[in-house]
Amino acid sequence: MNRPIRLSWLAAVAVVALAATMAQATERPFGYVEEGMTDFSTYPFVAYSEGVARHVGEFTKVAYLTGTPDPYDPTILYVSGTDVMTAPNGDELYVAFEGAVLDLTTNVAYGTQYVVGGTGRFADATGALDFVVYQDPTGPFHGIAVGTIDY
Repeated sequence: MNRPIRLSWLAAVAVVALAATMAQATERPFGYVEEGMTDFSTYPFVAYSEGVARHVGEFTKVAYLTGTPDPYDPTILYVSGTDVMTAPNGDELYVAFEGAVLDLTTNVAYGTQYVVGGTGRFADATGALDFVVYQDPTGPFHGIAVGTIDY
């Protein structure tokens, strides 16, 4: 009589372990392209964009940006910020970066962004992306990012 109970318990443990393994995050290629407008009349600066991202689809994004001049080179600005990317279904993906380099002579910024969570399917997301942005001094910009995401 004890044997069926033990086998049922063992089967239940095996099912829970298998489900937990299947639910673990998986590293996937990730990237996006975007176009938008930066509002330089506020500080932190606010950038609004739209684009397409792998695993997200079409998105809207709001970024809050700060800049610190290079003390030795007035043509370089170090930019840090946080982004909220919103998928069509309302899920949000949170991204942060620090120390990106904006060359004021070329208007090109580059750096690494880090995925730091979100909502819905992105609640526990992590990852990293290298990005390049062309930022027109009057506000318009376009950019691309490539990396990986775990969710």
